[in-house]
Amino acid sequence: LDVKPQWSRSLDGIDYTPGLIGLNNMKANDYINVVLQAIIRISPIRDYFLREENYKSADSLLVNRFGELVRKIWNPRNFKGQVSPHEFMQAVMSASKKRFMIDRQGDPLEFMSWLLNTLHHDITGGKRKKRSVITDCLQGELKVTTEKGTGADKSAEDKVEYTKFLMLGLDLPP
Repeated sequence: LDVKPQWSRSLDGIDYTPGLIGLNNMKANDYINVVLQAIIRISPIRDYFLREENYKSADSLLVNRFGELVRKIWNPRNFKGQVSPHEFMQAVMSASKKRFMIDRQGDPLEFMSWLLNTLHHDITGGKRKKRSVITDCLQGELKVTTEKGTGADKSAEDKVEYTKFLMLGLDLPP
């Protein structure tokens, strides 16, 4: 999929490239569409969700609906050059307890954080230390060094800790 793009033709005769199609905007879900378009461009995540057998053991409507949406977006035989994320949005509203709604604008960063963490949790069955395609692709590690004589314990030696993260906020200079 990444090496040579394949053109397809929709039923209305318009050419499109699978994977590079639009998502219907239902009222105010454009902030979610942006996040989805970014996540499905990550090749290992896309490839994982294109194969339903990879996550069939996950007992999660959200995981299954996300997989369906990825398959719709990358389908070379679509009826038209855009797809509807309606079923996925219903799963989001249910899983997030209506924190993210179709008819209400939201913060894309907050949604992305929630979606990645929820997908990871549901794929791994809630096991915190277990790896998933999400952590394999997006998890980083931050090395924190506390120099001797500083910090809360004023230790005589440097103290090194490693912290894992999925998202790291960085302040950029103006």
